[in-house]
Amino acid sequence: MKAFTSLVFLSAALLAMVQAVPVVKRGQPLVKITSPAEGTSLKQNEQATLTWQVQPSDQTKAGGPTELTVQLLRGDPNHLEFIRTLNEHIDMGSGSAQITIPKEIEDGNNYAFAIGSTPEDLNYIGRINISGGAVADPAIAGESADTGASADAGNTAAGTEAATGTENAASTPDGAPDAGQQEIKSAAPASVMDRQKPAIM
Repeated sequence: MKAFTSLVFLSAALLAMVQAVPVVKRGQPLVKITSPAEGTSLKQNEQATLTWQVQPSDQTKAGGPTELTVQLLRGDPNHLEFIRTLNEHIDMGSGSAQITIPKEIEDGNNYAFAIGSTPEDLNYIGRINISGGAVADPAIAGESADTGASADAGNTAAGTEAATGTENAASTPDGAPDAGQQEIKSAAPASVMDRQKPAIM
């Protein structure tokens, strides 16, 4: 009888312990992604901020998961393919996390982000468009081209003036002032003048 009474008390104690442990249900998202929005366009190697709101549920109460993982997926919304983990061990209560778009992935408009702690409690945002890295601004490129063309034109003009002056100097009679060389020194750019100076032995 005494042994039976002890067994009853032990069973009651075990039942109380089991009831004290919170039961965490699965199958619903822990958080809801608030940004980026569906259809957002991002560049390879670009940094972005992913934000979310915690969804009140048994999963987010004491004893539930506290860390999140962000994944990059791609493909049909019903059969998404895992590409890469973008961030992990994120405090669920922080509400945001930094991610970097991989630079070696292919262009596409069927990417998705997923966030959660297990495959059963992930929240998704899809139709993310990812394309190549930054492209040079056409206006800046055009300005550089114009600058190069102007420099080439200036050098050509300077060379023409130098050649003309040399011809004039060749036609000057012996003993007359070297007017051609004087004209080159006063009109040609410094770089051309430097080339006209005799070498110092």
